[in-house]
Amino acid sequence: MSFLPQVFGLIPVNAIIERPPYGSVKPLIAEHLASLGVPRSELLVNIVKDLCDNFDRTRIRDGDPRLRVRKSSIADLRQAPDLYRKLRTSQGARCRVCGTEFSEGKKEETLDHVIPWRLGGDPPGGWNWQLLCRRCNSAKDTIFSAFATPEYVNWIYSDLMLRAPSADSVSERGRYLVLKHYGRCQTRDCTASPSNSELWVVRSVPSGLPVFDHLTVACDRHRTGPWSGH
Repeated sequence: MSFLPQVFGLIPVNAIIERPPYGSVKPLIAEHLASLGVPRSELLVNIVKDLCDNFDRTRIRDGDPRLRVRKSSIADLRQAPDLYRKLRTSQGARCRVCGTEFSEGKKEETLDHVIPWRLGGDPPGGWNWQLLCRRCNSAKDTIFSAFATPEYVNWIYSDLMLRAPSADSVSERGRYLVLKHYGRCQTRDCTASPSNSELWVVRSVPSGLPVFDHLTVACDRHRTGPWSGH
């Protein structure tokens, strides 16, 4: 997944903008990768081709959104009860990022595409799907990587700067990035993760602004107690 922040650099313009009406786009992709100095790899060519194909399938044609492939939703997943049950069970019936229990009805579960839909699509078997609460899904939006966001490098530019620093003053995107980055409670020797506990973003540097480096993650048990380090 490390190449994903650069994925559009791997796609030749003619593969999605002036897509040839006949024949494969693989020669275009191979030629483009060679021009970038990327070692020849049939696997990489096939991966990029799949991304290009899905990008093409999901475009709006002739200005009519009805002519493109429809994006799957949580309602569609529920129409496949075995797959829905398998995915839900694998996540402990919790949001994959923050661990909110869907069964408690705190937040509505939504279907999220791990690789954004325009590129990853809705492949059979649901390997590109995960369940997120609406709050986490909205904050994730279409980003591939935290590295591509200003919040990851401690940049905040809004009225949050005017509030007293607290966990509540972190932006929704900032909250998502912290949870996604750490992935579990950061209290020493704690094994709480989104699969077994609800996680919270808390301040690790009380005197600092609510930027990425001054925030950490704690579970329900350690949310109000002293933070004991990474």
